[in-house]
Amino acid sequence: GSGELEPEVRQAAAREPRIQYLGRLERDDLLAEFDRARAVVLPSIWEDNGPLVVLEAQARGAALVVTDRGGPQEFVRDGESGLVVPAEDVTALANAMRRLAADPALALRFGARARRDVVSEHNATRHYERLLDVYTAAMTEAP
Repeated sequence: GSGELEPEVRQAAAREPRIQYLGRLERDDLLAEFDRARAVVLPSIWEDNGPLVVLEAQARGAALVVTDRGGPQEFVRDGESGLVVPAEDVTALANAMRRLAADPALALRFGARARRDVVSEHNATRHYERLLDVYTAAMTEAP
């Protein structure tokens, strides 16, 4: 995407051939990148409650590296479908990325588990069941 750190990202990409700045992508292009990625990294320090990128990446079978801040950690089974690192711990983030870069089979296992989780837990039927539970509880607790 873009933002206030874009100049720094562009400079890093110019210095380091392993970094590729893609800018803002159309949805199909983004999904294609998920398909190509060994892992998707979401190093958020904000209290995002449920960014769509997590479910989109999992639906494509991508392993995730997320921080323990906000909702993303609730979607990732640490050590099973991805890795959860402490927010703002740059060393832990780098180690998690190195771990998946060094072990493609592990990233594939995490991605396969992530796909199974998102298919079983984040589908229309499960959403309906959970919503119905909320409505039933609200009606039961009403005065």
